[in-house]
Amino acid sequence: MKHILTISLAIILLACGTDDLPTASSSFLVVEGWLTDQDTQQYVRLSRSQEFLSSEANRFVSDAEIQVRSSRNEQFTFSHQSNGLYLSDIPFAGQPYNSYWIRISMPNGSIVESNMEMIQPASEIDSLAFDFYLRPSEEDPQIDEKVYYPIAFAKDEGSARNYYRWKLYKNDTLFSDPEYLVLLSDRFFDGNAYQNDFTNFEYQLGDKITVEKLEISQKAYEYLSLLKSQTTTLGTVSSVSPAPVKGNLHYLSSTTQVLGYYGVASVRQDSLRIN
Repeated sequence: MKHILTISLAIILLACGTDDLPTASSSFLVVEGWLTDQDTQQYVRLSRSQEFLSSEANRFVSDAEIQVRSSRNEQFTFSHQSNGLYLSDIPFAGQPYNSYWIRISMPNGSIVESNMEMIQPASEIDSLAFDFYLRPSEEDPQIDEKVYYPIAFAKDEGSARNYYRWKLYKNDTLFSDPEYLVLLSDRFFDGNAYQNDFTNFEYQLGDKITVEKLEISQKAYEYLSLLKSQTTTLGTVSSVSPAPVKGNLHYLSSTTQVLGYYGVASVRQDSLRIN
């Protein structure tokens, strides 16, 4: 998929810099996964980074052993499904104020772990609405067409600094390209009500709008922010110079780099249809 390949390229650039790109013989383990407070089969995806501008197919890792552990001494095992995707053997929900981390045992005996992250429960989305603007129709520029976009209303918890990721869906399909990665901190509205006008997301009459608000850690927010800036400006005149992006994963007995991130998130959702 285009957005996965683009993000993978950004991870390689950020980890190595433009003068130290990995070769086929020095590929890195790439980990991607989020544990949420939704009662579902949680997921992790494992792959190997590729040589810069390689035309090879994605190199997925299918023979690792994966556990997610909690601060309450729980252990959840994951099994490989296909294409590097691992699902938890049983559905479960991450619990508020509990901390979680992943432990990955590789076939060669090496072990990778993530740093612990605590689930901070997200406040509810107060309401969801939509508005529209007019633009010339592509079929007939003499005629204006309505383009709809969502507006989400929410209230920030004022007890601590909060960091959010918003995900939007059209007719249950995620807007997944990197430019649709919406990140927000409560720096300017701490403890107050606020609204998000998602004017970059286009909907038409009859479409179903679904929005998710994910409360994430500061580390995850910083990681995704830099990853987005690299991915969306790569190759443009405003391109950000590649710089190391540190995730939260490491080998227990090696200094070899691990790419990607394993995080936790509290999720709140709302939907409506444009009628």
